[in-house]
Amino acid sequence: MSLYQKYYEEIVRSVPSTPENAVEGARTDGLSIYRNNYRCNLGQALELVYPVLVEMVGVAFFKYLGRRYVSETPSRSGNLHEYGSVFAEFIERQEDCCSYPYLGDIARLEYAIHRFYFTRKREVCWGPIVSVHAIVDLWRAHKTGAVHDISWVYEAKPQEAWVLRIYPNVLWALTKEEVEAWLKSNACTEAI
Repeated sequence: MSLYQKYYEEIVRSVPSTPENAVEGARTDGLSIYRNNYRCNLGQALELVYPVLVEMVGVAFFKYLGRRYVSETPSRSGNLHEYGSVFAEFIERQEDCCSYPYLGDIARLEYAIHRFYFTRKREVCWGPIVSVHAIVDLWRAHKTGAVHDISWVYEAKPQEAWVLRIYPNVLWALTKEEVEAWLKSNACTEAI
């Protein structure tokens, strides 16, 4: 095992040092600084990508999910904007989340918004994200932070979500019907 691979295993994979895999001359407490920094950065990246999920499940539970995700899913890129692409699938596998079957679809919508925001292409809309849940209504209700009585939103109501670029750096989730109406009213030529 190369020196780089040993550092990788100790920092990213959290493989405890043994005489066979120890990095020569590295202090265990020194590596823990890098390990904690790595995990915290990935956890914070997830919070930035999934703000509505944080709002929906609470900060403490989201951090719990984030720690588990970071442990199971190391970053494959030096660009933190690419981290979290399979968080929706991870959430759907968690027993702790099975009472909230729409969380995976909300995560897909949020990741789509995140990726579309950072794309270099200047398309007007992107989608669809098809769900058996009212994900656009759920996303909006929690995005605004003004969640009151929205029990009606949790009913299974299929929605097709689209991400619309309203201004160069402002994105919003809409249903297909809303996107069609917006494009028509703004005389846009882009087709869905």
